[in-house]
Amino acid sequence: WNLGGRPVSEKDDFGALLLGDSIPSEGRPARRPPDMCVVALQEIVELSVGNIFLATDLEEEMAHAACEERVAKELERSGHRYDKVGSVGMVGLFLLVYVRQELADQVTDVDRDRVKTGVFNLAGNKGAVCLRFDFGGVSFSFLNVHLHSGRENQAVRNQDIDGIMRNAFQAFSTRGGSRAPRGNFGRESMFIASRHHVAFVLGDFNFRLDLPSEESVLEGEPLTWLVHDQLRKGLVTGLDDFLEADIDFNPSYRYHVGSDALDMRRLPAWCDRILHKARPGFVVHPKRYGCLRELCYTSDHRPVFADVEVEDTRRSLFVRQWSMENVRIWFVEKSMSFLAKGDTCGHFGGMCNFISTYMEGCCCRSSDMLSAVEKLRSPRRKRSSPPSPRTAEVIASSSSPVAAGTAISSDSLNSSGRARSAPDARFA
Repeated sequence: WNLGGRPVSEKDDFGALLLGDSIPSEGRPARRPPDMCVVALQEIVELSVGNIFLATDLEEEMAHAACEERVAKELERSGHRYDKVGSVGMVGLFLLVYVRQELADQVTDVDRDRVKTGVFNLAGNKGAVCLRFDFGGVSFSFLNVHLHSGRENQAVRNQDIDGIMRNAFQAFSTRGGSRAPRGNFGRESMFIASRHHVAFVLGDFNFRLDLPSEESVLEGEPLTWLVHDQLRKGLVTGLDDFLEADIDFNPSYRYHVGSDALDMRRLPAWCDRILHKARPGFVVHPKRYGCLRELCYTSDHRPVFADVEVEDTRRSLFVRQWSMENVRIWFVEKSMSFLAKGDTCGHFGGMCNFISTYMEGCCCRSSDMLSAVEKLRSPRRKRSSPPSPRTAEVIASSSSPVAAGTAISSDSLNSSGRARSAPDARFA
């Protein structure tokens, strides 16, 4: 939601945007609350010269804290308990991610970043704030973007997108400069935004209708104007693999504040969008995609929301072919075989990775691997070479099911979004 430099009006039901019909109301039972709640806001402060170039870190933090307080208040009012995964802000951009409290212990490897694309890539009035993490063995990345405005500036927006996607979470920029870690920004080139199991890019893309001028006359129902949308016409680059749910709502911009009437002095547009991408083995199922036009007292933009379900098809495919007990026994036998051969960094690491991908915590338990190691140590068993001390140490010290991993791929990255490192690095 682009707030237009104003705090959310008390007249606007912010909770309806955050949790929708999972909030109970008279005559309607509440549906199950979402496991994850992601809030992406733009222009939470006015994009003045002072706020862009002169505002101190403390002033930015105060603006972000006020916004976070409002979100936390609405979540608490809903009756559902959520824990914050993380937040990241930059001038007017602010991104917040929450998960249900009982699922918070499944969140690991949280990292943040921000990418500036305003005024020679030095100003944060345009760009993205980014947050990534692993949740229940699935890697997620969220990019909250605010791109350059103007119907004629689609080429500039394409440059914005390219810079954001290529620079997020990286130690060096595409221009060769160092992106030093700052605060809780890792910037270690361990992740690439679009190479996670599931990636979302959402925010104010400022996509416009591709018409000759702002004075062009629009005819027919608003949904018929979508044929002119720059994203639908293929004029956007850098997001080729991303998908969007079907749009069946009117433009999200530009409205008279306090009214449901479009301000036709400017061409209306679907500026505010939510795009997703899933790697093989995962499917994003959009359940609802809409625009809350009744939240009209804050901004000339209307907030856009999406309810989605993420399906991990890797496990279901594997379970149909193997019973859990067979997989458990097969894994123990194979791990013993590989350890006996001393092949600890290649095949055994790949086996752990492969099995844990499909049967997270179900069959590869530390007791099984410990048993395998003990059998290898037995003098009655002959082997050509002892197991690697590092592998034996890692297996013996494991006190929980093997963490969910990802299938080995031949490219330079693994499918969790991490840049590939040494073969046994995942056990470090």
